[in-house]
Amino acid sequence: MLFVCVLFAFFVFCYNYKNKEKETIISTAYTDNMTIEDIIKRINELLEFNHWTLYKLAKESDLPFSSLNNIYNRKTFPSILTLCKICKGFNITLSEFFDYDKFPLRDYSYSEDEQALINKFRSLPNRKKELLKAYLDGLLAVKKYNDVTTKD
Repeated sequence: MLFVCVLFAFFVFCYNYKNKEKETIISTAYTDNMTIEDIIKRINELLEFNHWTLYKLAKESDLPFSSLNNIYNRKTFPSILTLCKICKGFNITLSEFFDYDKFPLRDYSYSEDEQALINKFRSLPNRKKELLKAYLDGLLAVKKYNDVTTKD
């Protein structure tokens, strides 16, 4: 992941150095032409998908709210570190952030309830994920026990 971030930063630096324009367009292995509006649109899609506010993203990404607010209101282009933190907050990779087609927001093989459970699970810290797994195992054990005892 660190290598990807460094590679991405190098591409952004080279592009900025070559084309000293106010509105920067990223050219990387992930995208051909991505503007700040595209980045904001993608963040909005992920916020809506997760039912998050910008404040919640700031907390999950360990970023100051003012940094995200500047991206939105001042159209400040996020640094590579900021993008990496945003991706970490959403629990996705940079590849998933930039490649819309390969990594859609929703897996349509799941119902909306199943997808909501998966999204909530993904947002939990590791310790709570382990507790939830243990709880589900307990529920399944009780169900299995009830199924066996009711057959007799």
